[in-house]
Amino acid sequence: MGGVTLPTHLGNCYPVHMSFEPPTSAENNSSTKSPAKSGKKLSYLSLLLSLVAIVISLAALSSSAFNEVSETAITAAPSDTSNTDEEIPEEPSDTADLYVPPANVEAFIDQIAESLVLIECADSSGTGFAYEISGLEEGYNTFIVTNHHVIKDCINDADALTVSHGEDYKLTTKSSLFDHDEENDLALIQIEADIARIPESKTFASSGWWNMAIGNPIGDTELLFNATTFGHIVAVDRERYNFTSAIINPGNSGGPLVNSRGELIGINTFSWASTEDGVANIAVDSDLLCVKIIDCGDESLSGEGE
Repeated sequence: MGGVTLPTHLGNCYPVHMSFEPPTSAENNSSTKSPAKSGKKLSYLSLLLSLVAIVISLAALSSSAFNEVSETAITAAPSDTSNTDEEIPEEPSDTADLYVPPANVEAFIDQIAESLVLIECADSSGTGFAYEISGLEEGYNTFIVTNHHVIKDCINDADALTVSHGEDYKLTTKSSLFDHDEENDLALIQIEADIARIPESKTFASSGWWNMAIGNPIGDTELLFNATTFGHIVAVDRERYNFTSAIINPGNSGGPLVNSRGELIGINTFSWASTEDGVANIAVDSDLLCVKIIDCGDESLSGEGE
């Protein structure tokens, strides 16, 4: 009990037996004193006081031990944070577990959305995102990655291309088509606006990674800005095609597929669903930009085609 050891003999009180030898003869009455009554009363009183003192001591020891054990238990008990108002800290982007969602999904979505643009070409629309690539022409500040099929009708009609950004994509910026790769369904646009870039994942994705697809798919009557779907990497084919369980809808095309650290896994490109071939949602890896659109030096994909 809290480090206090109670003496075991205090737990039991035994009756006190008093012996008395009567005088052998009347002659001894004068020399042998009978126990005085007053003396006997004092002995019982002393015994009673002793018992009271023992009881008080036991009570004090028990109370002290109980209080000490209670304080120790309270100190040792883990605090309950399930109902606290303290905000859960966000995981640092460079250390977040890639197999689980970020700590604050709402803030995470807002962060990625800052890098998105709405691309309108003729009568169609799609998504694009800011990405760090060198080689911008004068008058432009940001490269936008998207799909070839999003801008194909604007290749010969530059005036039909419109790129918007900001809240609800109300801000239109000067833009021009930089280059495109029909075979790998990729395109690069340069814009005048300077918006946040999505960093690239330092490694290729692995099966099981948590991921998020985000873009501007078409709803019943209008676009669904920054619509998100979540899933996990199903498989990665030849370090080029990222199969994900996150649904890629029409209008998501050209948007990013990101991991739980907010890093780019790939560009949402196409999907299919059938009873014969099953369901697939595919984001092509950003390294495919090296095939035709940008110079990646000695990258293994450079110059290759499918």
